[in-house]
Amino acid sequence: MVKQRSVATKKVKRRASDLKNSRSEKNSRLSPEQTGVSVERRDSRVSLSSTKFTVVGIGASAGGLEAIEAFFQQMDPQSGMAFVLVQHLDPTHKSILSELVGRFSRMPVQEVTQSVQVEPNHVYVIPPNRDLAILNNRLQLLDPTGPRHLRLSIDYFFRSLAQEARDSAVGIVLSGTGTDGTLGIRAIKGEGGLVLVQDPATAAYDGMPRSAIATGLADAILQPAEMARQLLAYARNATFPHTASLGLQPEGKDDRERLFVLLRSQTGYDFSLYKEATISRRIQRRMTINGIDSEADFVKLLQQSPAEVDALWKEFLIRVTQFFRDSEVFNVLGSEIIPSLLKSKSPETEIRIWVPACSTGEEAYSIAMLIYEAQEQLGEKRDIQIFATDIDQAALDIARAGIYPESIVSDVSKERLARFFSKNKNSYVVGKELRRLLVFSSHDVIKDPPFSRMDLVSCRNLLIYMRNELQSRVLGLFHYALNETGFLVLGGSETTSAAQELYAEYNRKLHLYQQKPKSVIGHQRLPYPGFFYSTGLGGVVKGAKSRTHIPTLREITENALLEIYAPTCVVVDDSGNMLYVHGQTGRYLEATTGEANLNITRLARRELSIHLSAALREASASKAEVCYRSLRLDDHGQTLSVDLRVRPLSGSAAQKSGFLVLFEEADLRIESTERTDLPTTDSALVERTNMLEQELASTREVLQTANEELQTSNEELSSTVEELQSTNEELLTSQEELRSVNEELLTVNAELEGKLDQLAEANADKENLLASTDVGTIFLDLEKRIKWFSPSICKIVYLIEGDIGRPIAHISHRLENLDFAGLVEQVLETLTPIAREVRDDEGNWYDLRINLYRTAVHAVAGTVVTLSDISELKRSRESAMFRDLLESSPDAAVIVNDSGKVFTINKQAEKLFGWSSKELIGRPVEVLLPADSRREHRQHREMFMQTPRIRTMAAGNGLSCVDKNGREFLGQISLSPITTETGVLIYAAIRDISAQQEAESMLRRINVIYQCKGYLEHPEREDADDGSKLLERLCKKLVREAGYAQCWISLNSAKGIPIHTIVADAGFPIGSRSALDSKVVKLLSSNKVKVIRDVYAVTGNEALQPLAQACKSRSLASFPLRKGKRITGVLGVHARESTAFQEMEVDSLRALSKRLACCLTE
Repeated sequence: MVKQRSVATKKVKRRASDLKNSRSEKNSRLSPEQTGVSVERRDSRVSLSSTKFTVVGIGASAGGLEAIEAFFQQMDPQSGMAFVLVQHLDPTHKSILSELVGRFSRMPVQEVTQSVQVEPNHVYVIPPNRDLAILNNRLQLLDPTGPRHLRLSIDYFFRSLAQEARDSAVGIVLSGTGTDGTLGIRAIKGEGGLVLVQDPATAAYDGMPRSAIATGLADAILQPAEMARQLLAYARNATFPHTASLGLQPEGKDDRERLFVLLRSQTGYDFSLYKEATISRRIQRRMTINGIDSEADFVKLLQQSPAEVDALWKEFLIRVTQFFRDSEVFNVLGSEIIPSLLKSKSPETEIRIWVPACSTGEEAYSIAMLIYEAQEQLGEKRDIQIFATDIDQAALDIARAGIYPESIVSDVSKERLARFFSKNKNSYVVGKELRRLLVFSSHDVIKDPPFSRMDLVSCRNLLIYMRNELQSRVLGLFHYALNETGFLVLGGSETTSAAQELYAEYNRKLHLYQQKPKSVIGHQRLPYPGFFYSTGLGGVVKGAKSRTHIPTLREITENALLEIYAPTCVVVDDSGNMLYVHGQTGRYLEATTGEANLNITRLARRELSIHLSAALREASASKAEVCYRSLRLDDHGQTLSVDLRVRPLSGSAAQKSGFLVLFEEADLRIESTERTDLPTTDSALVERTNMLEQELASTREVLQTANEELQTSNEELSSTVEELQSTNEELLTSQEELRSVNEELLTVNAELEGKLDQLAEANADKENLLASTDVGTIFLDLEKRIKWFSPSICKIVYLIEGDIGRPIAHISHRLENLDFAGLVEQVLETLTPIAREVRDDEGNWYDLRINLYRTAVHAVAGTVVTLSDISELKRSRESAMFRDLLESSPDAAVIVNDSGKVFTINKQAEKLFGWSSKELIGRPVEVLLPADSRREHRQHREMFMQTPRIRTMAAGNGLSCVDKNGREFLGQISLSPITTETGVLIYAAIRDISAQQEAESMLRRINVIYQCKGYLEHPEREDADDGSKLLERLCKKLVREAGYAQCWISLNSAKGIPIHTIVADAGFPIGSRSALDSKVVKLLSSNKVKVIRDVYAVTGNEALQPLAQACKSRSLASFPLRKGKRITGVLGVHARESTAFQEMEVDSLRALSKRLACCLTE
């Protein structure tokens, strides 16, 4: 922070602090000028703004972000302007608006977090839950006091900007709901600033733009992109500092006079006596908007464009008003002046108030509220008549309607809103009881006759635009309109110095004045319309003299005599319209309700109206003077006797005739030829009076009956209306709160949409990153429910898209002995990550990690589960451990993990089984076994792994093996369990013992064969006499003891003819005996020994293959039973292995067959 600050800055801080304390004590919001953040008065102050550049206030709400983007994309970053963005924001959330605006603005963007100096080519953004004001070219932050749904941050800043930057201020209203900004642009327009409004057709929400347009103050209605271009053109043509306020003269007097003539001819109003500074500033602004440098060129434009004339006229009509503007003034009015007026008059006396230049009526309604409240405090009810006038018909239409934007909540207290207004959507409507007190009328204080008998005149901020000469005469007119001791209220920059002899100061600080009694200041003549004839105000009255006319001595003498001796009189035409007034007519004429009217019968007081109408008709008919004597008038509680005279006036041929109406008080009567035949009590008048009274009585009876019926109906409806009104008020309050919250949500939503785009992009990057890696990932919330998972995890954990939101405990997986939910719960409870190596059902290893998921503020929001495949790493690491051991082994070695998968093999194993290590690693070890024994082996393996132990390579440990090509062989195996960090591995040493086994089997079979031969040669064998029994015994012995698969014997007939009949057999499976039919026996029967070692390997044996399949044998051999040349039968033997029937074995079987043939012959 800067250590030294200027005195001005310290004052700003001190005032802001005082403001903050004072605002907290108030229930309603205060405008900037009420808070004192800006300079209090306009013309009496020297502008504190040191800016020589345009300050642009931008107000937006719901849907405004899109418009803001379009605006700044077209704005030149070197425009020389400063931009202050006031957006409705959610007060409970941090705003990212400055970040979003910075993305599409080419100027520096900053959120206002403390007092900051405004610099050109910068964008300043309001923070959430703060109000923004500008003072001494520095932005100030203030705490809001109103409820959330009643905060009008745009109006607040616009008003502050108007008072600070004056005519270099620019207000822009963009998309949004409600009416915020409407009151603010009035303040900017009143100071001569520029107002731009977004075209409602292009706004996402058109409430704020339409409300701003309805004021009629928008200089242009454009799309946001067009606003930027229009603003750049405006800035290029604008001249600073404020040339008008410096009192510079226009380029040419003739051009200015021509401009006034054009305005007067089209609008009927003359602005030639307004202050040069005010007029020049407004003209310069219109020239800047139209891109015109010369006033002569601007006059040409006015001649060609009636629309521009109308726009300039509206520029002169300054609609700067608000409810209870300058609260101190209204406090004094409500607490002192108005109660004193009520107390000083009898309850039957009407209170009359005039509010000239009322604009859209806020000030007039404010006074009406004060009077209503004062009457309630005093407990009385009297007639109140408030005349509110202006020359701006559009403003009067707004005032008559009594419909104001909801942003008036910043000016009107909650109590008054509830008491005097009704809520209607986005507006407040003045109640009927308040509206009936006011009459709005088009009236020009310069050229129209004044109202009379006024107790209070409130004309604020009109005289400051007039020259001293015009101020003096308008003040004289107000003096004429006021009752004695009546009050005059002027604006903060206005005084009665131009006519100080007419008024006494009541409150100098607040510019409140009281009429001096006429007895003190002497007789005053009505300043209308005679003085206008002599001043020549732009030809307001036809035939006016030149303003340079110097009266002659005769004219001065005549005027003096008229003032002293001539009675009050009025010249009227034959229709009763007033043409000339002499003397003080306030006792006899008064302004009436409605549009201003110069007809004397409408202006005459009630006591004179009937007589005046009758006198005009009689004078017109008789062409003679008519006089009514001793007419009684009430003059402030005193009875006044007046003679009324009407005298015809004859004009020239070119001029119509008229009448001179004279009002003579009893002590000032001028004797003349009087009408003595028309006394006030003549019979005609009495008869007419009686007739009128009868008609009036009849009418009163009818009205009384109708009134009673209406009162009865009204009483019945009142109760219902009150209940509905109460319910409606509650609903409207809720609607306001919801609408305010909705606006904030829309703004936040617009901000979040931009943030979501960034998040979507980041999320896509994250998903692509995770999807491109082999790391499986699962995100879980605090309830252990799945939030997101990567595709690679699905091959380990059974997940589909529909599982999002499901608990992890409901999901199955392929990992062994792993409780996912339990581990996640452990991490959440201990807040400590877990890392371990796990294995799936196929023996693949994974690095499992479960970490905490933390938010941006480091709060735990769940867990992250990752699985990385480390199988290759594990294998490489463990393979390195056993490589030397394996390669040094003379036997084939296979290492198997505890899931039965081949972990690694050595070179000898590759040679034995025909598999390479890459092909075999990871496969089940059962691929090295015959298909029919794999299931049984798997069961034995699982039982072994329960209690692994060393099993040596001993006899009897042979196991049928199969190589890659399907060759079976017998292997002798030793098993050794090895414990590692990843589990138990089984080391299997395998030695091919097929040759050894085959030799042993052959020797065993030869031994059994010779045992059988010896048995046949034994003379005392048991079955020597039973051939069938002998053959059965022989077959069974060869199968059971020699190990052949099957054995059978067929015999020929007694004559040696083959009959191919099986007489004995053994070893045939159930149901396979039928495969050995006579055709097969015949095929195998031969005179020679027939040996087939592999029935499937040699072609031509297809007929024997069904027998081999049925008997599960692979090699076949048949031996003829021959004795000499005689063949008695055939001995058939089947073996399972293809290595059977070697030469020695065949020789032994041949010897056995010969011995059997001998036995059968014997």
